[in-house]
Amino acid sequence: MEYVVSRPYELPRRRQELATEFFFNLWGSRYWPYQLLEVGDILYWYHTTAKRIVWRSRTAEVQRFTYDDKESLAQTLTSRFAPFEQEQPYFADGANSGYCLAYKVEPLEPLDRAKPDALRFPQLGWLKVESRQVRDWVGAGHQD
Repeated sequence: MEYVVSRPYELPRRRQELATEFFFNLWGSRYWPYQLLEVGDILYWYHTTAKRIVWRSRTAEVQRFTYDDKESLAQTLTSRFAPFEQEQPYFADGANSGYCLAYKVEPLEPLDRAKPDALRFPQLGWLKVESRQVRDWVGAGHQD
């Protein structure tokens, strides 16, 4: 599968930095694509402030689990991935309990693709690459 994932902050510009980071979504309910994301899926990274896709990557590791509180969530993320900034707004303001989708990626190539004005991005920050408009935007169809 292929997805566009949005982030409101600047992503690393160097491959090695992107490859060593891990990412997560915290949801109070089990939202899509909690059960669908798999190792090998293609992720296009959309920087919401710049309104551009900035990376194409492939998922290298996917972990999904429930959590009862932020303390246990932080312990699980740290033990499965690495220590991280718990004061970051997304973690601090995220659901106090619920579902976590965490993953690492293999960077494939940096991109610079402006979002078409007519395209509306889903509020949850995940967009499946399936419509012609989205496929044209991301330049889908690469062979790896």
